[in-house]
Amino acid sequence: MKEVAKYCLFFLIALVLVPGVSYSISTALIIGKGDSLKDGDTVLINVFSYSSRLSSSFAQTHKVLVVDGQFRLPASFRTNICHFTIMVPGPRLCFGLLENGDSLVVDFSNNKLVFSGRGEVKNSFRAKCTEVSNQLWKGVKLLDGTKFKLYLELSDSVFYRSFKLLDQIRPQLSQLAYKVMAADLFGIINQPYYSFKRIAIEDRPIALNDLKRYKSGLNIDSMHDATMDDNFSYSGEYIDGLISRFNFDSCTLKGRSFDFPQCYTYFKEKYSGLLREAILANLIVSNARTRNDMSRFVTDALTFFEINPDFRTIIADLDEKRRKGRNAFEFSLQDVTGRVWTMNDFKGKVVLIDYWYTGCPACPRIKPYIERYMRLYKGKEIAFISVSCDKTKEKWLSGLSEGIYTSSEATNLYSNGEGAKHAIFSYYGIDAFPSIILIDSKSKLSRQFKMPDIDGGMDLEAALNELL
Repeated sequence: MKEVAKYCLFFLIALVLVPGVSYSISTALIIGKGDSLKDGDTVLINVFSYSSRLSSSFAQTHKVLVVDGQFRLPASFRTNICHFTIMVPGPRLCFGLLENGDSLVVDFSNNKLVFSGRGEVKNSFRAKCTEVSNQLWKGVKLLDGTKFKLYLELSDSVFYRSFKLLDQIRPQLSQLAYKVMAADLFGIINQPYYSFKRIAIEDRPIALNDLKRYKSGLNIDSMHDATMDDNFSYSGEYIDGLISRFNFDSCTLKGRSFDFPQCYTYFKEKYSGLLREAILANLIVSNARTRNDMSRFVTDALTFFEINPDFRTIIADLDEKRRKGRNAFEFSLQDVTGRVWTMNDFKGKVVLIDYWYTGCPACPRIKPYIERYMRLYKGKEIAFISVSCDKTKEKWLSGLSEGIYTSSEATNLYSNGEGAKHAIFSYYGIDAFPSIILIDSKSKLSRQFKMPDIDGGMDLEAALNELL
């Protein structure tokens, strides 16, 4: 453990010496090749200037064709560093980091990931960390509450070994890359706190006891407090970890449900600068569909969001898209029979739109509430619509046939193969599923409300009663 402390001290000193970051439009080149790639194949590349949760405003999705066994993408992003993903046929997925001026080559041959070119060091590091994690977690059954102490120990081990690797390559990295990669690693430590809510309810008492009693030898909390700065705002993993840890310490341990106002106030008061803006922007976006009073938090945040105009744009745009009284989107979508429906077909009616996709783990929880409202408001001037973001008609029809996502009595519509890129999603800022919106009889967006699986459907029912 002395060795761990030595590395943690070195890491701490190195971090606090790193300066801040400036903003500009950056460019980089991604070149990919591999023995399984064929000419004409389509490669999907996502470039995230900020965390994936904030991606709807500033992410770029590129479909790149393979030509002469390779694909090439001149990428641009709004900051000096960004995360990216590459999905090649197979499918195989690659995660990585890009900085301004990088010219990264990714080789998918022989079922391996090999990086070269400018940007190789930081991306090879991420691949090595994945190898370390896979080795340590091999054979361990995930989400087993009876083995949570083991999860905590393994998370510490992954962090420690990955941290040693980062220490070794430190001289070859830019100051910014080093800091963002360090922030990503801190997210590893908080993964068990996020995973806790996903284990079986009957196993939670055992896991909770392990979490309460566990003592990490890495002193992570002190490192958080001593090393946080604006550069950490680029790590979605770090921010997710902070929020998950707050949820556990302030809610789970005290037997309370998640308290958004308390969480918002905590991060507003504890943090400052760009990191505070990044945390609160992520918090607002991720909870927008579960609150009926988000506008007041957006209004408050805009009074002190002063550093990064993008974060102001993200939350203000979200608030505007969900603003009560906004005109409804004039869509034109097909149902299972091929009939085209438009918003005008529901003129004079209250309209409830349920957004879902095949395979969505939480979406089936919404169906019982929708069917309850159908019975409750039968004979009233109300229409129930479901819209899937499935990208193929076959998958959409398959999801409907399962009968777990939506009612056959609803008007089930397909987004014409555009998925979540279709304007019926982006117009209302829908980027999480399930989601529900209400439109009044004058074709205006109604107020926000809590999702029915949050409060047993009480707030949504109240919103419907206000309109009918």
